[in-house]
Amino acid sequence: METLKICNLSLTFPPVLSGISVVIESVCSELADRGHEVEVLTGTIKKTRFVTKIEKMYNDNQYNFVVKRFNCTSLPILAQLEFSKKVGKYLVTKDFDVIHLHSPLILPPKGDHRFIVTMHNSLKAELSVSNMKNWYSLFTLFAYPLLLHFERRNVLEAKKVICVSRATEKSLRTTYGEKSFEVVYNGLNPSTLVAVNSDNKTKKKDYVLYTGLFITRKGIRDILKIAKILKNINFVLVGTGPLFKKYKSMKDRLGLENVLMTGKISRYELLKRYNEAKIFLFPTYFDDCPMSILEAMFLELPILSTNVGGIPELITHEVEGILVPPGDVDAMVKWIQRLMEDESLRARLAKAAKEKANKEFTIKKTVDRLLELYKE
Repeated sequence: METLKICNLSLTFPPVLSGISVVIESVCSELADRGHEVEVLTGTIKKTRFVTKIEKMYNDNQYNFVVKRFNCTSLPILAQLEFSKKVGKYLVTKDFDVIHLHSPLILPPKGDHRFIVTMHNSLKAELSVSNMKNWYSLFTLFAYPLLLHFERRNVLEAKKVICVSRATEKSLRTTYGEKSFEVVYNGLNPSTLVAVNSDNKTKKKDYVLYTGLFITRKGIRDILKIAKILKNINFVLVGTGPLFKKYKSMKDRLGLENVLMTGKISRYELLKRYNEAKIFLFPTYFDDCPMSILEAMFLELPILSTNVGGIPELITHEVEGILVPPGDVDAMVKWIQRLMEDESLRARLAKAAKEKANKEFTIKKTVDRLLELYKE
């Protein structure tokens, strides 16, 4: 087997919790397990402050690959520009066989570097679903020309552009034409989704689970509307983000005692929540290949989501889960009630989702395809 020297570039990497950071971590670990020399270039982070009985304080030395961090400002756009500049200087001193960039976008390295870029979403598609009533979306709108410049540079200069769904590919093709696009779905290593109890069994509790960022397009507002209607059902919302305080205030103002917002929690606690929940709810207005849905599939949870972006490529309606139009609160209320009452339906959907995940969305399958592209 030919050993490759592979460099992955991303400002997003653990312990910053996001789908993209989970993808990069999983891919790099699998590549290193196969004997390749792997290095991740990322930004600085603040140490995580929670330590559970089975977790240690976060440490980059835990990996079987090298992690190099560059000290950058925390301000969006400026961080990307600063990171791009520092990484560019570093790459001049190295000789990698493959340089692999990931969105959120940075500027491509200058010089003769041949690189691949993975587009985890399309700016055009994301902006089309943005609600401009909050500061986070307004920032996206004003920064859009510069972000679009980043995206254009990456797509046009990359040797190959990897899309995490056919929906991403379609959106990018409408903007950039017949570029060399390849679809490679995100993948997970099932062995990293370990059971949280030693007896491998966790008692189910009567709650609906959401995990993800607290931003407009994820549909948190719809979850609160649903919870107001279904006051006899509990909802647990795991995650954080720029709009966490806003949605927390909204929950308190509505008096939703059946909603728990945990904020940032450890990986151990996250897996515990997945194992305890009866239903996984992901009412997003746009996503391409969300890792939270893949996690729910592998962990055999019945999934209720929306028929947007790349989600219908993961889930077929009433086969591996339930899909409804985004914003259709009435439909979500109906399906939550039915799923809570129908244990056999929950079991059938969850089993089919797990089988499909193990067949089509493993990290092994993802890396097999990436290596084919790298060696080209």
